[in-house]
Amino acid sequence: MAVMSLSTAANVTGQMLWYPVLALFFRELGASDFQASLAYGLIAAANAFLQLPGGVLADRFGRKRLIVWPTFVAAAAFVAAALSRSWVPLALALFAQAACSAIQAPSFVALVAESVPADRRGEAFAYLELWASAGIGLGPILGALLLPYLPMAALFGLTAAVFVASAIARQLWLRESLSRPSGSGGDAATPRLVGGPAQPRPAAGFRLSALFRGRLAWLTVTAVAVSVAINLTLYGPFLPLLAHDVLGFSGAQIDILYASGPLFAAVLGVAMGRFLARKGGRLGVSLGLLLTGVSLVAFLAAPSFWVALAVIAVTGAAVQFTFIGYDALRADATDEETRGRVVGALGSLSGAAGAIAVPLVGKLAGGPGPSLAIYIGAAFCVLGAVAAQRVGRAEPPG
Repeated sequence: MAVMSLSTAANVTGQMLWYPVLALFFRELGASDFQASLAYGLIAAANAFLQLPGGVLADRFGRKRLIVWPTFVAAAAFVAAALSRSWVPLALALFAQAACSAIQAPSFVALVAESVPADRRGEAFAYLELWASAGIGLGPILGALLLPYLPMAALFGLTAAVFVASAIARQLWLRESLSRPSGSGGDAATPRLVGGPAQPRPAAGFRLSALFRGRLAWLTVTAVAVSVAINLTLYGPFLPLLAHDVLGFSGAQIDILYASGPLFAAVLGVAMGRFLARKGGRLGVSLGLLLTGVSLVAFLAAPSFWVALAVIAVTGAAVQFTFIGYDALRADATDEETRGRVVGALGSLSGAAGAIAVPLVGKLAGGPGPSLAIYIGAAFCVLGAVAAQRVGRAEPPG
């Protein structure tokens, strides 16, 4: 957990040096607001295409390999981003990096779920999210300090260097969590290192149609709602464009806005994990999404930067609470044999929804403006909060 947490914090810090002002940088490279939303949609589309293959590979070859190798490739993608001189190559480079992240996602969830007892999953995911929150909060602050002196290309280069160091650390110290395949020798419950040749793992039965039946059907609705809501708001182009064009905030102020929520979440991280360990992921997702939706709508009426800062701090903490609960919810609703594939399939489906939603709302927002995306995102928060309450736990084996 320590290697995962620290490397994740470092990677997220590197990405958040520039992410809060990425939409403005797309403008600088000649993109219209609609083209910027297309670029964000392309980046989100990576989740639609590669989380499912990532889950299949993770169940077959192990979690560690599917975390380490994409980290190296992501570093190369950031080098390509640094060399981009127009918005299209930049979007393609960031799509490649997002694809690497999508491949890793099922392995992240599975490795954490399999490394701790079931009754401590909420705390484990909270610990990981705490370090991620620290990176999300620290990155924009560093970005605000560096932007007056360094071009965006240099910030992309710094991110690439961070990812290389992270990949090396993960290769050296990350431990595999997937049990040894039956028939390969040794105790089936003994963790298997994957530094040597890959050993095929028998595929447990899982069909995509299972996502639309029983507990997984409600988990699917929850996943789609979370993806659409977050991609339209905190992770999309509309919030920084709204802050810049409507509320009149500068790039440095937008960086500070993006830092406030994760830092507030980091302070509350341990308490959130303990709460979820007692109450479960369902309640965490529902409370987190409802608070996210309310605070996003409140942001639209913020009369000053300081009020906006306070509101976004609450929003960021609510989103992290949602993520912790969602991670625990996915782990509880799946079993080890199919966890990678289920999480990957959910990521693919929800990623497709988020990828379609961003440019679609970007087209519709031409008249009403970026505030339309905030209202639609808030509506999906309510949908996800209701659906999460219907998700059941996986049956224990045997």
